[in-house]
Amino acid sequence: KGAADPESLKKMRELSEKLINYRQTLDTNLRREFDLLWGLNANGQFLCPLNIDRGLMMMKLGCVSEVRNVRATVLSELSITTNTATREVELLRTFKDPKAQQQRLLYLFQCDLLPGVSG
Repeated sequence: KGAADPESLKKMRELSEKLINYRQTLDTNLRREFDLLWGLNANGQFLCPLNIDRGLMMMKLGCVSEVRNVRATVLSELSITTNTATREVELLRTFKDPKAQQQRLLYLFQCDLLPGVSG
């Protein structure tokens, strides 16, 4: 795995800002649960190798069953999604027939939303 592309990093920064803003609207108990679900520290930042020790401590105390690097997972998914979307747009541009474009879009819709259909 290489470094994340600039577009994915930009989206990650935007997501982080939105998470922090939303987190500030929560009361203390909901904020703790939100932090655990999203893998955030007490400041609303993603737990990462630099601050993962807090997560390990929480795991030892029984607050969480595992410590995940949510930031890395989200960034990886953003990167995969960005790359896939770019490839699909490039592919759609090669189709001369609008009907073929429509069929491809329908296929992608089915892959995304219906169980058992994969691309």
